[in-house]
Amino acid sequence: MTKNVKFGKKLEFNIDDLHGTATVIAYNKQRDAFKDIIKEGEVITVIGKVMHYPSSDFTYVQLQDADFPDTKPLPPKIMVYTEQEYVKDVIQEVDKVIKKEYDDVPLNIVEYKVGIFYTYMGETKEHVMRWPVSEKDLDDVINKLYEIDNVFSVIPVK
Repeated sequence: MTKNVKFGKKLEFNIDDLHGTATVIAYNKQRDAFKDIIKEGEVITVIGKVMHYPSSDFTYVQLQDADFPDTKPLPPKIMVYTEQEYVKDVIQEVDKVIKKEYDDVPLNIVEYKVGIFYTYMGETKEHVMRWPVSEKDLDDVINKLYEIDNVFSVIPVK
């Protein structure tokens, strides 16, 4: 839906995936650039900045790019979520878990990168861990990651 706002035009829509729904907002140039791609029921990829305002508990994705999906899949990843004040401790604990598992990883297998996600000043930040996780160790590693204090979500993206 397009609305006039005091600094131009805004396009606001929702996107859905297997994990839930997110509100996406496009202002002015992005709205004009992508209004023909964004249609009800159309499958698209969205790149944007996650904006979170704790005082109003409002979170949305500020659209930066949108297109029809690539035919090649995204690389596998494990997304670990925590609060900003615990990032340092969580990184140390995750490193202990995945470094131990990484010692036995054979070559030529599917590897999952691990990212620690947290909100800092209203934006979602990511710290990418050095060691990947093999597909054969995935379930075991996810269970161990959930046991770490102050980790509130672990999402494998296949």
